Amino acid sequence: MNFNRLFTWCLTLTMLTIAPAALAQDAFDSDADGLNDDQEAAYGTYVANPDTDGDGYTDGHEVLHGYDPAVAGSARLAKRIVIDLSEQRLRYYYGEFGEQGNFLISSGVRKTPTPTGTFKVEAKLPAARYGGRGYDFRNVKWNLNFLPSYYIHGTYWHKNFGRPMSHGCINAPYPEMQILYEFADLGTTVTIRD
Repeated sequence: MNFNRLFTWCLTLTMLTIAPAALAQDAFDSDADGLNDDQEAAYGTYVANPDTDGDGYTDGHEVLHGYDPAVAGSARLAKRIVIDLSEQRLRYYYGEFGEQGNFLISSGVRKTPTPTGTFKVEAKLPAARYGGRGYDFRNVKWNLNFLPSYYIHGTYWHKNFGRPMSHGCINAPYPEMQILYEFADLGTTVTIRD
């Protein structure tokens, strides 16, 4: 445990003793850096210093842009995407920290199921064409390839998100998929579970 994280942990324990009512508020941000005090403890940043690593950017700004606020320089937080097929929901995160967003999806139907496991984003395609027996979808936007022939992609031909509808890909609403496409990098972990 580094000194900043240990100090933050000790300070958090002290604050819990001194001001438990203040910490009970979800939005309490002692140093006005964009991270509430609970988030500061999770990220290992200092609740009384808006720029823990001293690089000129507030801790909240760094997290918003995918940087580790407790490490000076260009240390990036690992991005990950988690898809829960039983909920038909996609969530995405920076590392092990807070959820950045979530939305309903449509996975594969029983005859053409979506594979489960842990994968990586292998390619990002701004537009693609999907076709097969009985379907031909042109100019499909925001495509994240995670296995040969399997993508997380925007969907314009239905709005039944929350129910399996696809041939194995992950269908997503266009507005949410555009944000996810910009969030994801090549190599971003994709975990798909039942």
